[in-house]
Amino acid sequence: EVQDRDAVRGPVAYFEVAQGEAATVVDRLTADALVPVVVGDPDEDEEEEDDEEDPGRILPQPLVSPPAPRPPVRSYVAFAVSSRGRPNDPTAPVRAPLAAPPAPPGPPQVTYTATAVQIAWEAPDTLRLPVQEEEEVEAPVLSSTPILPGLAPSEYVVHELAGSGDPDVVRPVQVGLPGRAETRTDTAVEFGETRCYAVRVLDRVGPPAAAAGAAPAAGPGAAAGSGLQLLGDASPATCVVLTDTFPPAAPTGLITVADAAGISLVWDGVADVDLAGYRVLRGTAPDATLQTLTPEPLVRTAYQDTDVTAGVRYFYQVLAVDTAVPPNASAPSEAVSEVAR
Repeated sequence: EVQDRDAVRGPVAYFEVAQGEAATVVDRLTADALVPVVVGDPDEDEEEEDDEEDPGRILPQPLVSPPAPRPPVRSYVAFAVSSRGRPNDPTAPVRAPLAAPPAPPGPPQVTYTATAVQIAWEAPDTLRLPVQEEEEVEAPVLSSTPILPGLAPSEYVVHELAGSGDPDVVRPVQVGLPGRAETRTDTAVEFGETRCYAVRVLDRVGPPAAAAGAAPAAGPGAAAGSGLQLLGDASPATCVVLTDTFPPAAPTGLITVADAAGISLVWDGVADVDLAGYRVLRGTAPDATLQTLTPEPLVRTAYQDTDVTAGVRYFYQVLAVDTAVPPNASAPSEAVSEVAR
């Protein structure tokens, strides 16, 4: 519930929030909210300049572009109120620029491996680019000092939408820090999960926060002195189901030893984290298709084949399988042969 209390001056909304819970406040802006506030006396006369005595005098002006206009800013603070209606000290202000947000890129392309998810996208036409790319400048380069600070180039913010595909339904999880690269890597791979990724464009507007005398911008990826941040709308989301289609590595070091009890096999194990075990294959000709001796995966890296006929040469291979459903099988090991006694 939201109630306006006359005891505190200004636009204040009171919320009943339990201790430790997260609160989200949405401020629906109207035309009146965009009217700027005049600080000081607008009728105060400005000091006259000495050059006004000679209106015909033309003063030299620097050949620079005028500074970019600063967008209107809306600031918010939060404070707790006691049971007697007494407010405590407010938090540091959070400033929101009221300007048109940057346009988003198109839907990202999502690919993945066994250890990482790769998100890639194309830059929108409205992306704010740097004035001069360092890698495009040929030496020698003269040193220079800018007269006016330029606008910072646009950056990207990648969000994982917790499988909903709708950034307005679930609070998104930011993937990495804002950056200019048009790719991002998410190393949190959990097979069986649905991942939905969207990309937003981040523009930094206005002076840095430290220069404006305000607290640094808050939120994931906000650095001290980064100034006001204008985060654009999310791109169309791209969703993928992370499916384990990646087989383990092939076993190595297979050796065989024949004795009166049969033929014993030993090999080097595989270190894959989702390893389920090993299967042993056997055949009686080097160019024949080997048949599976162990339908159920073996946990150990050894096996004894007792179903053999003396004097017959047998060919063996071993492969590894993982815990996926259906399981992924590795490439077979090198074939070895042994004559049964």
